[in-house]
Amino acid sequence: MKTKSLILGLIVGAGASAVATLLLAPKSGRELREDIADKSVNVGGMLKEVAYNANTLTEQLKTFSTDSLAAVKDVVEDIEEVVGNWNQSIEPDKQRLKDELKDLQKTVSELEKTIKR
Repeated sequence: MKTKSLILGLIVGAGASAVATLLLAPKSGRELREDIADKSVNVGGMLKEVAYNANTLTEQLKTFSTDSLAAVKDVVEDIEEVVGNWNQSIEPDKQRLKDELKDLQKTVSELEKTIKR
């Protein structure tokens, strides 16, 4: 909706400025009519070009957003895979560290008992 409003504003502004320029220029009626005819052809071409550029831009934005979304999904999947692999790779170390911590706590507890005697 915003793009359509912008394009419509550009078109109306260009048309209004062209008409104002033609009507305010000091020329004879015949010259003015010829200028109006020439300018109307130019404005028509410009309007077609603006419409084409707007459509091209819209398509490029759609393609960009689709490609970006796909790329983000791929990155998220890759990150999830890497984190999953990392978790699996550290699992044996985690268990070993837990076991060593239990052994250390047991040793400290035994030392405390020995010192208290």
